[in-house]
Amino acid sequence: AIPFFKRLIRYVLVPMGYNTVYLEFAGGMRFDSHPKISEAWLEGNKKADEGLWPPVPHGSMVAGGDLLEKSEVRDLIEFMKSYGLEVIPEVQSLGHVQYITMAYPEIAETQEDKDDKKDIDLKKEDTPPSEFYHGSYCPSNDMSYKIIFDIIDEIVDVVEPERYVHMGHDEVYVIGTCPVCKKEDPAHLLARHLNALHAHLAKKGLKMMIWADMLQNVTKYKTPAAIDMIPKDIVLLDFIWYFHTDKDIEDHLLSHGFEVIMGNMYSSHYPRFESRIRKGGMIGAEVSTWKRVDEYNLGFEGKIYDFLYSGNMLWSKDYKEDFRYSYDEIITGFMPYIRERLSAKGHPSLDEEARGVNISLPKPDKNDIVPYELMEAIDGIMDTKYMQVATLDNPITISIDDRFDSIKFYHTASKNAERIPWEDPIETGRYIISYEDGTKIIVPIEYGTNIYAWNKRANMPITKPYYRHQGYVGTYFADPFIRANTRDGEDVSIFAYEWVNPHREKSITSIELVKSGDTDSFVILGAIKGYRLA
Repeated sequence: AIPFFKRLIRYVLVPMGYNTVYLEFAGGMRFDSHPKISEAWLEGNKKADEGLWPPVPHGSMVAGGDLLEKSEVRDLIEFMKSYGLEVIPEVQSLGHVQYITMAYPEIAETQEDKDDKKDIDLKKEDTPPSEFYHGSYCPSNDMSYKIIFDIIDEIVDVVEPERYVHMGHDEVYVIGTCPVCKKEDPAHLLARHLNALHAHLAKKGLKMMIWADMLQNVTKYKTPAAIDMIPKDIVLLDFIWYFHTDKDIEDHLLSHGFEVIMGNMYSSHYPRFESRIRKGGMIGAEVSTWKRVDEYNLGFEGKIYDFLYSGNMLWSKDYKEDFRYSYDEIITGFMPYIRERLSAKGHPSLDEEARGVNISLPKPDKNDIVPYELMEAIDGIMDTKYMQVATLDNPITISIDDRFDSIKFYHTASKNAERIPWEDPIETGRYIISYEDGTKIIVPIEYGTNIYAWNKRANMPITKPYYRHQGYVGTYFADPFIRANTRDGEDVSIFAYEWVNPHREKSITSIELVKSGDTDSFVILGAIKGYRLA
């Protein structure tokens, strides 16, 4: 994942004007002062992969559940700084500390009454952590401070941050519940912990950032009063705006004298950006991924598109939300070149000397799956005679008998398929590539990844709050080839997906389109073109 991350920095983040990277550590770097943390991190992620334990919170997204040595982290930090990026380490503390409590369960904050976690509405709250792991440690236990101070010291030594360390403190669902803490005010417990960490960082000449949800007065937390008990130079990242899109909830933080950053600022969902970013005390925005950093995950979650769009929002004084279609046309134009650089492999269709060859589709049997409105809208636009649809009992076979460096499929989906946040996309079909030596390659067709519904405009956000972290689908692996409209003005889209042949020396004998996946969304194939490099 590190080579891809470096390409993401070089070809996307830096060109789009990003100047800061937040790097979450959790248990993903080896801690010499507490080897038990590293051992527990590896064991927990291993057992989670084997299905023996629930997934470790943030486990798979930080170092892929593995461990990076300090030398590897230093190399990555040096690379980012060489491009002028400020690196701010995020040290999860008080909340999201399963990486610590797995190793030191004796410091975990425990609770007897767990009813507050029942009936969570995911449209209004994030999912509480699994009760299998302890999500917070006791803020009254001296051992908690020794451990977190040691972790801070090691991370600061490796990163050498310029100004800030992000100290987490979000979603502390369990506080003031253990036998030691239950008689204290949760707001005082939170403030005491924040002040102790603030003082520890100040000794190193560093300032502090935290997530702001525990201080907001629109939550069920019992800690908002802590806002008047902590230093005003703590920078607050407000991310629960997406639960309150009708209000400018940052005003509560600004009115108490704090500088505020739009946390988890997604271009798909953040409302009234133009007016809110210009408020006094608003100093910027931060775009999150919350996924393992590799091309596939960031691609199908729409994060690469979001980086591109958000960069324009953040650095253009003339940005207007009403111009989304215009911005999208610009991003769509250079997305194939971004994809080629991020994948680190050539895309033959982009080569000026490549030759494209149309591959004829067989005449289909009568097929009522292809909507008439689709055929009518693309008539005279798309150079195709037939539209193919494979069903479970009727696959489509296209004869080839030729060598190609890549093949581009022009396809769309018959209808919308389910999109479940944080889960892999649904497969709706497959292209089976057969070679002259009898070997085959399966190319999955995944809804929202390399195909999308014919009657949806590509690259438009899913605006419901439930999809706040995955606001875009179908924005990376396939390009909108046709954007048209039905007679009634509804959107029509055909998508071009280029598959790069890993065995260019072999002749391809055939391509088979088959239906797959537990969905009634079918792949509609309109054309195929093969590309050969000169």
